[in-house]
Amino acid sequence: MAKTPALQFTVPRHPKSSWGELVLGMTVTPSGEVFVVGGRGKNFMLHSRDGSRFKTLRMSKANLGGARGLRTVSTFGREIWISGEWGHIARSVDGGRTFKSVKTPTRNCCWSLVHDADGNVWGTADNGWVGYCTDKKSWRPVSRGIPCSDDETWKNTYGMPGGIAWAEPSPLGVLLPAGNRLLIGNEADAVLTGLEAKGKLSNAIVTSNGSLVAVGHDGVYRSTDRGETFQQSDTNAKGRARRHPVLHRIRQLKDVLVVTGDNLVMVSTDDGETFRRVKHPFFSKQKPKEDWLYALGVVNDSLLIGGDGGLLGRIRL
Repeated sequence: MAKTPALQFTVPRHPKSSWGELVLGMTVTPSGEVFVVGGRGKNFMLHSRDGSRFKTLRMSKANLGGARGLRTVSTFGREIWISGEWGHIARSVDGGRTFKSVKTPTRNCCWSLVHDADGNVWGTADNGWVGYCTDKKSWRPVSRGIPCSDDETWKNTYGMPGGIAWAEPSPLGVLLPAGNRLLIGNEADAVLTGLEAKGKLSNAIVTSNGSLVAVGHDGVYRSTDRGETFQQSDTNAKGRARRHPVLHRIRQLKDVLVVTGDNLVMVSTDDGETFRRVKHPFFSKQKPKEDWLYALGVVNDSLLIGGDGGLLGRIRL
């Protein structure tokens, strides 16, 4: 791996209103507005007109379509979709001023919503649920040869529940982590990749070089053949802990891959073959050794980092 890149970190003050809250999701509208969401049993939403300065939006549960404990936000045209705990999904057609509830077949926590190129919505939730919506009101489970239903089937088959999982759009299709497997969704169908991780998968991306890189509870996996085969990346984690630290999100900032997880930030400059930990200043005031960090997305050449205590930091090259 090449020399670790010089990173610039920005950590704003934590507002009192965000005490104990998790910052988990982000989207950018076609006009350049940025919405950031989170929560832990209640709703937490930030808004910025340019991605630089954010303000807290004071929105009632009713204005959010009944959603609570927000987990993600996704934009397609003028529509904004949000999801949260207990299977709540809601949709806005007025730029995020008000939302209306969208019925879902799951009561599990909905971790992610992603729009594909046609405007259809893919969603993931706890216990391996993967859903697909084409008419803005009804969902069907995605289950080509594998169980993705809202019951114990997944756990009984693979020995683990689905857990935290973020879907991701990509040139290959929508990347859908479900338990220890990774699916690729295209045109209302999803097929399994060749990845069978040892632990739960959280997130995956396709890099600018075309590699498919997935992260999860036991490390990083990389494929250079569109998901047919995977190799585990070197994260230099052996001997430092009894188990590999849990990894949550991977993002690409220019030519650097950035992975965030439980109290750590790792970077790769060789397209995901190897990763190195870097020191970071993203600590909350509650339990700094147990902080969960989430690489949200890139805005204005900065990677936004969410986390505990209303954390919304930045990484620049």
